[in-house]
Amino acid sequence: MKPPFNFLFSWGYARRGAAETGSIANPLRYLLLALVALGLLAHSAEAGTLAPAATLSGVSSPNAMAFDNFGNLFVANYGSTTVSKFALGATTPSATLTGLSAPYALAFDSGGNLFVANYSANTVSKFAVGATTPSATLTGLNGPDALAFDSAGNLYVANYGSSTTGTTVSKFAPGATTASATLTGLKFPSALAFDSSGNLYVANYGANTVSKFAPGGTTASATITGFGGPVALAFDSSGNLFVANSLGTTVNKVLPGGVTWASSLTGVVQPDALLFDSFGNLYVTNPGFTFVSRFSPGATSAATTLAGLNFPDALAVDAFGNIYVANGGGALR
Repeated sequence: MKPPFNFLFSWGYARRGAAETGSIANPLRYLLLALVALGLLAHSAEAGTLAPAATLSGVSSPNAMAFDNFGNLFVANYGSTTVSKFALGATTPSATLTGLSAPYALAFDSGGNLFVANYSANTVSKFAVGATTPSATLTGLNGPDALAFDSAGNLYVANYGSSTTGTTVSKFAPGATTASATLTGLKFPSALAFDSSGNLYVANYGANTVSKFAPGGTTASATITGFGGPVALAFDSSGNLFVANSLGTTVNKVLPGGVTWASSLTGVVQPDALLFDSFGNLYVTNPGFTFVSRFSPGATSAATTLAGLNFPDALAVDAFGNIYVANGGGALR
């Protein structure tokens, strides 16, 4: 486990030492910070160091975040077995979701229901809109650590499991609580991502590969190689796949249809999470260190550093373009 640094940071993209470094608690101030964010992101060649604009407190070892359609931020507290809900612009929780066990991943379906992976309980909990206790429990899992929905509303759950059982991804049809299909041939699946054609990509932490599954497939149609402990996946708007190598110092870029990586982004250390903003900038966490790296579109070295962090582990972006960073969440693998 990482040390329990129990807070989040939000960036309004104010330069360190500049005047615009206020709290997002004031809604107007929040909007102004968002506009500043958009201005800086639009000039992606600009380099520098950015300081947090606000700190969200009342969390415990946060390691996953997700926004609902209303702008509320949900934070998985691995340390306290809860999920905290932050209303738009708030810096302290407005509600706490309970009945969980080592919450490790979050995902919303198209109806606004929240799904939470319980790593220790081998289940996924479903919360209806506005609820603070689960309405359903998905079972038959083994160390669930990643969630993703396809365009048809099916939920895919990565079973990180143990040395002998961490080899599958479970597929749940909409409304189901038991799996309708099992994707096999994996080794410690740690991240899931869909491309624009509906193909599912699974990061195999234990095999240093990424497996590609065609829509509806249960065995891999392709294997992408050459990684080092892949733990995060993200696609850019051109369909390029980016893979974080947690056992190294790079993020690899894979071209559409590629079976090995084509180029590397450098200047990162044990990267653990990836996020694209609406301008195509890529954000990369460096857990164990105190910064997040931002890469402009097409760049292989970071243009900007988000500083003042402690064990940054998860990323999220709100509708205004503000970036949120969870400090001190989750378990290192």
